[in-house]
Amino acid sequence: MAMDFFESQDVARRNTGRLVLYFVLAVIAIVTLVYLAVAAAVLWSHSRGGMAAPFQWSNLWDLNLLLWVGLGTVILIASASLFKMAALASGGGIIAESLGGRPLDPNTANRLERRLLNVVEEMAIASGTPVPPVYLLDDAGINAFAAGFSPDNAVIGVTRGAIQTLSRDEMQGVIAHEFSHILNGDMRLNIRLIGIVHGILIIGLIGYFILRSSLYSGRYRSSRRQGNPLPLIVLGLALIVIGYAGMFFGNLIKAAISRQREYLADAAAVQFTRNPHSIAGALKKIGGWVNGSTLETPKVQEISHMLFGPGVAGLWGAMFATHPPLVDRIRRITPSFDGEFPEVSPVTEPTTAAPAMAAAASAFAAAGAPPPQGAPDAVSQIGRPTTAHLAYAAGLIDALPTRIKQTVHEPFGARAVVYALLINTEPEPRDRQLTRLAEHADRPVYDETKAILPLMEQLDPAARLPLVDMAVPALRALSPKQYEAFGNNVDQLVKADQKMSLFEWT
Repeated sequence: MAMDFFESQDVARRNTGRLVLYFVLAVIAIVTLVYLAVAAAVLWSHSRGGMAAPFQWSNLWDLNLLLWVGLGTVILIASASLFKMAALASGGGIIAESLGGRPLDPNTANRLERRLLNVVEEMAIASGTPVPPVYLLDDAGINAFAAGFSPDNAVIGVTRGAIQTLSRDEMQGVIAHEFSHILNGDMRLNIRLIGIVHGILIIGLIGYFILRSSLYSGRYRSSRRQGNPLPLIVLGLALIVIGYAGMFFGNLIKAAISRQREYLADAAAVQFTRNPHSIAGALKKIGGWVNGSTLETPKVQEISHMLFGPGVAGLWGAMFATHPPLVDRIRRITPSFDGEFPEVSPVTEPTTAAPAMAAAASAFAAAGAPPPQGAPDAVSQIGRPTTAHLAYAAGLIDALPTRIKQTVHEPFGARAVVYALLINTEPEPRDRQLTRLAEHADRPVYDETKAILPLMEQLDPAARLPLVDMAVPALRALSPKQYEAFGNNVDQLVKADQKMSLFEWT
């Protein structure tokens, strides 16, 4: 039975919405329990003789106290959550580096790393999104992730085990899966999930602080026969239980949400590539690889829901499984899977594109064919790449002069590429633009701009926007001062002829 990918996506989105509601209900339950603990401690401390005095549960309900405790608890959870999210929201590079990842050199000579970068570039251009920086993790497990708060600051992370064991088709399936997370807003949801669980954990940490303080205070007072620290001790214990129980159930809900988003991303990956065997093959190799998808980092439990594969093993991984079982994921894609995982060995294939993709790319490039979709449908196609888009993207990249492909990947050269794209063909505005660059651009960048101008003028116009997307990772590496100067120069180059083209506006 064939898989209905669009129906699968709709089901996953509906289930995710229901599980987010469970998170809200969990916070309400935590607020209620914290109120009961605080109210009981207050009532007890005000009772004469402690437990010897009458204790009536009906006296626990104090509307004013409920409002203050509820408001305080929500503010506390929200503040801790927002703090955690803010720490992760500046870009996916922070998460990648915390896992031990290193950014790949865009002009690397390593054939496996080069193949990975090519696949990411093709997928980004086909999706109509900026090309994200790629990080390599020196882990033997087969895994990958997309991290960031938006497509503009997203990064792709891939393990060394993945690039050494997956074929190009399988790697394309994995990268398509990660681009689905980028395009469907899953990265932002993932960061929010980390923040919410962290916010709930704060309740337990405060309980631990109260417990320690009250025990110390109790020893101090007992020497003077003053006060009764027991209510505070009980309150501290109650908050610890509430906080860690809340975190426990929060992690369970986080895992359930993540499982639904994994099904969605798997379906989207097949939709993008129209090749179910690509992602299914990658999943089968995780099952047959001696290292599975395991990451050797203490932070793996916190970020496991961001990964392509579970990343953890053992009982702890099973309790908070953020991914469906491999067999279930594979059978949703290829129902005929018999449950047997293959033996896995490092890939030995050449690093060129898969035969079908390479042939299509060459045909597009040789014919100078237009993009697969016409202009009226361009906006609707953003974030919905197909095999035609991927082949076209591969063809555009393959047709670029070698010097341009090398230059666009460096902070120094990326500026020259963008400047050259904006240089006018008419003599008068062209002279003004070059004069502006000679006076305000770094001299080496100006020289490089003039050197590549003849190559840029011969480019297919359809390659202009993809080149800008390819330049984005290198431009992000500019210092604030360099970026300010770059922005000013771009602005003046656009204004040089007193009119604005569609490309300049874009």
